[in-house]
Amino acid sequence: MEEKKKSLLQLIQGEAERKLRSKKENVHHNICVELMEVHNTTNFPITILVYLGVGTNAHRPMVFEKGYAKFDREKTEKVIKYCEIFAKKFGEQYRTNALVAHGCCRYYEISNNERKFRELVKNANFEMKGIKTAKEFMSALCGDEATYTSKGYVIKVNKCKR
Repeated sequence: MEEKKKSLLQLIQGEAERKLRSKKENVHHNICVELMEVHNTTNFPITILVYLGVGTNAHRPMVFEKGYAKFDREKTEKVIKYCEIFAKKFGEQYRTNALVAHGCCRYYEISNNERKFRELVKNANFEMKGIKTAKEFMSALCGDEATYTSKGYVIKVNKCKR
């Protein structure tokens, strides 16, 4: 009989619940425990949480099997906060949207200024319907409040106006 593949959530949950066998496994295990804590308190999809806090390819079973080496909980929780700020204006369906999370993550990496993010969301006047990439999301959100590369990627967000 063929064994059914486990989801990423099942893999992380199983790792968080199991007993440790060696010190090497300790880091990966503790990361899985933290991921489950954040997942259980925020109800964010585990795939988004590993993308935010572990790495862009961390949702892949191969990466999980090698073992997670780091988890940036502060970044993860801040990006979740940005997603919640965005969802208050644009609708609850965007709170756990992967595209919004990716865009908010990119904002965090470029600026991480919550006050400015709130200002951008407050002044935002665009439809999410046509946005397909994090690049488009950032362009729509930041508008002329950002500096762009020649290919249209946001590289700097202007400071808050006082």
